[in-house]
Amino acid sequence: MTKINQITAIRITLESLWLLAVVGIPLIAMPYTSIMAESSISHVEVPKVVLLRLLVTLMVVITLWEIVLTKDLRIFRLNLTTKPFYSFLKQNHYSWTLMAIAAVGVSTLLGTLFSTRFQISLWGAIPKQDGHALINTFSYLVLFYIIASHIKTRHQVNRLAISIIASGVSLGILGIVQNLGHNPFHLSGYTNMERIPLTMGNPIFAASFLCLTIATSLVTCSLVIYKKKFLDIYKIHHLIIWSLIISIQITGLIHTLSRGAWVSVAVLICIFFIGIWVCVGWRIALKIGTVFAIATIISFSAIAATEKESSRTSSQIADRVASIQSEVLTGDLNQRIPIWLSSWRIVVSRPWFEDQYAPNKWLTIITGYGPDMFRFVFPLNSPLNRFESHLPIEAHNAHNFFLHQLVEQGVLGLLSSLFLFISIVTSSISLLIRKASMLSIEYRMVVIGIIAIVISRAVEQSVGVGRISDMTLFWIILAAMIALPNILNRESVIVATKRNKHDEMGTQSIPANSLSPRWVLPISIISIIVCYISFTEHVQYLRATLSASEAKHYYATGELNSAYITIERAINLSPNIPTYYLFKNMMISDAIRNDIALDTFQCPVTNTQINHRQCLLKSKYQSAKTAVKHQPLYWRSVFEQAVSADHLIKYDEALKLYEQTSALIPNSWP
Repeated sequence: MTKINQITAIRITLESLWLLAVVGIPLIAMPYTSIMAESSISHVEVPKVVLLRLLVTLMVVITLWEIVLTKDLRIFRLNLTTKPFYSFLKQNHYSWTLMAIAAVGVSTLLGTLFSTRFQISLWGAIPKQDGHALINTFSYLVLFYIIASHIKTRHQVNRLAISIIASGVSLGILGIVQNLGHNPFHLSGYTNMERIPLTMGNPIFAASFLCLTIATSLVTCSLVIYKKKFLDIYKIHHLIIWSLIISIQITGLIHTLSRGAWVSVAVLICIFFIGIWVCVGWRIALKIGTVFAIATIISFSAIAATEKESSRTSSQIADRVASIQSEVLTGDLNQRIPIWLSSWRIVVSRPWFEDQYAPNKWLTIITGYGPDMFRFVFPLNSPLNRFESHLPIEAHNAHNFFLHQLVEQGVLGLLSSLFLFISIVTSSISLLIRKASMLSIEYRMVVIGIIAIVISRAVEQSVGVGRISDMTLFWIILAAMIALPNILNRESVIVATKRNKHDEMGTQSIPANSLSPRWVLPISIISIIVCYISFTEHVQYLRATLSASEAKHYYATGELNSAYITIERAINLSPNIPTYYLFKNMMISDAIRNDIALDTFQCPVTNTQINHRQCLLKSKYQSAKTAVKHQPLYWRSVFEQAVSADHLIKYDEALKLYEQTSALIPNSWP
């Protein structure tokens, strides 16, 4: 009985953690001025990344204990013979999707192993911040695996759907509040928000997340419609509630002014409506269309009613919609087309920095430059920024998921990503065609919803940017999708398939033999070490960002010495953030220019035997040199070292560093 209680507690804890990920990661953010790191939206990125990695760490440790307690090591067994493999492909509805997910992991791993900069691809351009590095991708994959292997009942799916919808509604309400000119929790650095960022720091990221929550709400609503018979006058309150739930999220999405997300939702509605009409019936499709139409009417009515108080007018939204056609036909899609063209030229020519050893061209074609390397290689062929003269566009993303994969992970990354999307759609369509008579109406609706979600996601990501909130939710939805057939199979929704005895044993019975004492000590030690390292590193990084923000505050109030001491503390806590060194050097430059007595450990003002100005110049040079050591491909750090060398009359070194800067951004200063 004790062991059964332990296993139950473990599984309840795991579910609580992944529900916390669903709600917590998109909602968590800090005030704009509370955190300073490399990204301009670090106040939202850093808390999300830290929370994701800590939750994944806890889930891995708990899963490890579950495996030890149940002695269920079947998940580590591989049978690569032809017959079991063919049986797996035939019996599992989404077997090809599982293979595609494995291919995504393999392509990311190979891209990292053969990366032009291994450390960047492993930990990220800036560790512990958002990006496409191996550690971030594997965090998503581990989260996917744990959820997919532990969702066993319909109630768990219901709780997951409720959590997703709750996070979408919460963000929709926040979007309405931000649109009215309020800045709750000081999440934004400006009060006049033309496009609301929600808790994502960027309206594009916010729109990507809301697309997925709207899709989940629509599919869940359709299932409730089928069960509750909404046209019954006594059930009319359900119709009103679901219309409000969807309208709140649509209103938030509209206020992001993200045209790609708007088109994505339109595609979602069309595919889902047509699919329900064809595979379920026109009556259900008509009811779903009615709910969405009412929700849309409520959204536009609310926008019109709050037009005087809001930060934008209805005409601005209409102009944004009307501009879609002109941007596609004659515009540059807000600089996306130049970014796509430059990215494609990089894919074709595979350039590299002139002053560094060139990698094998064919290897970069196959495995790419490496995860998270886009921001460094893109300036090699970047067009000039129309908003900033003489400097190229500094894009960190191709604004097209598949093109981004082609640059960073080569042909393998592109094929694995295409395989993932195509396998889900084709497997779902095949299931509807071949086994339609064997599927319940509910499951048919879910499968149609899966098709609509994946296609609309592909459309949105063709012009958007995948970031931590929507990427986490996307992989969680995939996990639920993989688990659904087994859940419905146990509940006899798919009547042609019998309950699998192995699954029944795995979910209902616990091995009788007790946990061997020899496993307790090593598992405990491993758990403690993993948790300690993960928590310590992330807490230390958070402390560094808080210290840097404090230094920024001191600098703004003119307290230069306090600012310098605080930024030094931030650098000691997290020495691999180039922005901290640039900020430190800006303080030194101000002290030299304004003849301020900056008291530092290297250059104490009490030491009258040294030339204080010359000492500060040397300190500035060493700081810039350290920044280049941590990030040699970041042109601003190299340029700062060149300027510092120039001030120390090291002209030969300065000239060489200026040339290095020019090589990092060859299209600048025409």
